Amino acid sequence: MDKFLKRKSTIDQSSSSVQENKVNDKENDPLKESHIQLEAILKDLLFDPTLRPKINHYHPNYRDAIQRFYLQKSCCQPRNHAFPLTKFGKGYRQFNPAWFGVYGDWLEHSVTKDAAFYLYCYLFRLAIISQAGLSFRGHDETKDLKNQGKFLGLLYFLAKHSEHFKSVVLKNALGNLKFIAPVIQKDIVNIVPNETIKAIIIDLGDDIFSVLIDESPDGSIKEQMTIAIRYVDKKGHVLEQFLGIVHVSDITAISINMALESLFCKHGLSLSRLRGQRHYRASNM
Repeated sequence: MDKFLKRKSTIDQSSSSVQENKVNDKENDPLKESHIQLEAILKDLLFDPTLRPKINHYHPNYRDAIQRFYLQKSCCQPRNHAFPLTKFGKGYRQFNPAWFGVYGDWLEHSVTKDAAFYLYCYLFRLAIISQAGLSFRGHDETKDLKNQGKFLGLLYFLAKHSEHFKSVVLKNALGNLKFIAPVIQKDIVNIVPNETIKAIIIDLGDDIFSVLIDESPDGSIKEQMTIAIRYVDKKGHVLEQFLGIVHVSDITAISINMALESLFCKHGLSLSRLRGQRHYRASNM
């Protein structure tokens, strides 16, 4: 048989298959694909503060690069723009472009909305506190105390290390615009989860999802339930996202269902897109 049929070398076959696998690996390299996507995002980033998507709108893997990009690109400062007059009471006011020279490293202006913005608030906000799950307020926020809580502590730290920041916050703030009162801090705490859930709903879009419910009584043994949704994002990743804790009068099926519908209605979710439910410690379901 060897006279008529030439044997193929097994070494050649194995080497060729290895080369093909290497070529396929290069073509399907997830790091290369991610880098290409990031370059496309950076190329299309908007300069006007009003038109920019929020930082949490972007994938977590890209946020650091986007923040660095905006820091290196400098602020949106249309110095030659003819700023319009706006009526305030009996007089008219307009944005003063001379402020760009005074607060050049953080002050921005949106031509679209005719409004001023703070670059660092857009990039970082209070992510340091909220992402770490730390409390904002201290036990005692008296002026002379060294430990006044995380929120005031961060403000003092920024003021100490930035002359521009120091000139507009705390005792140097205009009038009563310090925004450090307990009510203001509570408003900030409430804004953080609302913005987070809004980003989750946007990521979900009009796709179907399932819901996960668990019993979570607090220290006073009040009935509560934690609610999360499970869905597949646009990249094919299975995600479980926490929506919140809801108080219920009891753990009957009717009460749980009413609380679930109320939460869905609040965030614009439809039961028609619900494809599955999983309940922990809820035998009556």
